[in-house]
Amino acid sequence: MNEDSSRVPQKHGLKNEWSLLVHSFIESSDQEKERFLEKIYNSGLTAADLKSHAKIFSQTRNNLNLRIEKIKTEIDRLNSVTANLELVGSDSESLQLQIEKLNFEGKSLSLEVFEVEKKIKKIREIADVMASSSHSTL
Repeated sequence: MNEDSSRVPQKHGLKNEWSLLVHSFIESSDQEKERFLEKIYNSGLTAADLKSHAKIFSQTRNNLNLRIEKIKTEIDRLNSVTANLELVGSDSESLQLQIEKLNFEGKSLSLEVFEVEKKIKKIREIADVMASSSHSTL
């Protein structure tokens, strides 16, 4: 029973190391990629591990997109309220400031989505390279 419990932290530690390795590959230059690819092979990282990383990034992207949709809905609502306030001659400056703040937040989230999509693309590239090299070694 103690053997099994001692393996859990090791497996979790390996998963963290693989995660760091994948992130290093994603952020590396083309010249460094060959060395990282060799490290990936030596680390024992599998296609399933890459799929898991891609799934995590996809979930992150989906969450960011949901937040962007909520912001868009709130901006639309505030624009409606602003238009109504302007019709009756009331001050809508505070609402305009809220809209600007939400626009900025939405732009920031869009940039995050773009970065996550780049990471997903790189993970797919790694998986393709691993798949093609495993076919060539067979």
